[in-house]
Amino acid sequence: MRWIGDGASLRLTALLLFMAPASAALSGDAEKGRAIFLGQAGAVRSDAAQDRLSRLPCMSCHGRDGLGGREGRVPPIDGPNLARATADRPSYDARRFAAAVTEGHAAGGRTLSRLMPRYDLHASEAEDLFAWLRLLPQAQRRGVTADRIAIGLANMSHLHDPSGARYREILERSMRDRLGGPQVHGRRIELITVEAGVSAEDLDILACLALPRTAMTPFLDAGIPVLFPLGQLTGDEDPTLVRDFLPSARDARRSLAKRIAVSTDGPVAVVPAGPEADALALALNLAGADLDDAPGPNTRELVILDAEAVPEALAAAPEARLWIGGSALTRLRGVPNERSAVAVIEMSTLLDMRGDGETSLIQAHARLAGAILADVLVEAGRDLTHAKLVRAFGSTWLGELKLDFSAIPLTGTDRLQFVELPERRRHN
Repeated sequence: MRWIGDGASLRLTALLLFMAPASAALSGDAEKGRAIFLGQAGAVRSDAAQDRLSRLPCMSCHGRDGLGGREGRVPPIDGPNLARATADRPSYDARRFAAAVTEGHAAGGRTLSRLMPRYDLHASEAEDLFAWLRLLPQAQRRGVTADRIAIGLANMSHLHDPSGARYREILERSMRDRLGGPQVHGRRIELITVEAGVSAEDLDILACLALPRTAMTPFLDAGIPVLFPLGQLTGDEDPTLVRDFLPSARDARRSLAKRIAVSTDGPVAVVPAGPEADALALALNLAGADLDDAPGPNTRELVILDAEAVPEALAAAPEARLWIGGSALTRLRGVPNERSAVAVIEMSTLLDMRGDGETSLIQAHARLAGAILADVLVEAGRDLTHAKLVRAFGSTWLGELKLDFSAIPLTGTDRLQFVELPERRRHN
């Protein structure tokens, strides 16, 4: 089986068909309205409106579920709330909504706050946005019924680790242990196996767990939160849709750079040359480290990003202490005993979760994913939406797991372990 990679093009056809009775009376193109709501490129005709939407999309203040409260007294703008008259305004129809978005006039004529952007939308574009907001509650509650929460779990058959076959079992047990049973807020939790190649738009799920990182894009394009993907995040992902518990590549670079910078006052070099080395060199520079363009006799700290670079680096920088992490650490054949070497461990969160005698990080991943998901579902409450689930990470106390999503929204941690490389990993 092959997982769909980045760049897959998805539409809302399945959602619109599923909601056909409700949407049949709608005017406007809800799919185009979704693009406007999210501020996606090419969503509107006007360059000025597109620029403003890109910088200030509706969702940035009103939330992906349109329920508001993101900053100050931001009101909800989902369909039911717009259709409901309040003490200071009548209900919104498409015409009144267009006036609010383009001119800043609320239903009833009141002038909206200056903090509310005015967008130069064409009449049909405002109508498209209104159509999407009317569908938003259903879209945000996909996978949630009165008695059931459906959560996708990637098929683990792509893993070479045989422990992958037990991932589902360990995840479910971890959730049950945390919740005291198979339910949360009166709903049973059902894990739906997500096969490679499936169209994300066809899935009726609240979120998807443990996808390969390279397979996330179609799910994110469909508005499905991706939790605990397999593979290191870059740090550029959107934390309103993606959450993990291992440091992103960007945060790992920063943590490593800070540690090295306070550990030495001598020059630091990174090998081999390339984009990853350039990114780390920038982090080292920002941390105040003295950089060498290449290893040399005066280099005091040498970061190894590729095991193949070790022999040449050892010869070029005979006095340098070695910092070895990532794939270089797993492929390392040996370091001479007389060289000081530090292993940089990026999976400390998983190492903390391994049970007695357990060696598989995949099993630790399942156990940690289940524990976090259980606590977050409790925090998210009974009125569950995709956006509320993801936001609940920020208010869920996970200190015992050494995670803090309020401080580091994407992953909850930037923690690395620095371990003096044991002699059994060296040679004479």
